[in-house]
Amino acid sequence: NWPSHGHNGVAVLTDFLDFNKELKVIVVTGFFEPTLAARMKESGAKGYFYRSNLQFEVIVACIKQVYLGNECFISNADCL
Repeated sequence: NWPSHGHNGVAVLTDFLDFNKELKVIVVTGFFEPTLAARMKESGAKGYFYRSNLQFEVIVACIKQVYLGNECFISNADCL
């Protein structure tokens, strides 16, 4: 019963983390926007990537990095 209508990504992230601070959130977007990635990181996201230009193996590696307690903010495979 979460009222998500009208929320933007940062607000949704904040709501999730207010509900459970232990969540490890990875934001997946259809376009890479460095300023949004920075805002998501500041708001508590553990990862951020642009789905369209990544190979499956890179996405899995990012998920594993976050699962292990690391952060993974990428527009390409540079951090892996």
